[in-house]
Amino acid sequence: ELVAYQVTNTLSVRVRDVDKTGEILDKAVSLGVNQGGGIAFTNDNPAATVTEARKKAVADATAKARTLAEAAGVSLGRVLEITDQNIRPAPMPINAKAFDAA
Repeated sequence: ELVAYQVTNTLSVRVRDVDKTGEILDKAVSLGVNQGGGIAFTNDNPAATVTEARKKAVADATAKARTLAEAAGVSLGRVLEITDQNIRPAPMPINAKAFDAA
């Protein structure tokens, strides 16, 4: 004798226009979706984005070093070392209760 059962169906959706996310979620709910999760924001071309970030990081570090050298009354020399750390932190999930408290 069957007492109870549970069925789970998982669907992954990629949305390129973030402005349409609300509309898509509304439609999903109207179709009976009652659970969601695992939302991730990604980039279709991460290599280009990382390259641009590296260029900006070097420019920022150079500007800071120049400011510090001027403040110390010395001249800025050549770059001696550059370290690139490939750290990609994942977005932190937000607790819905935090919104209620705000």
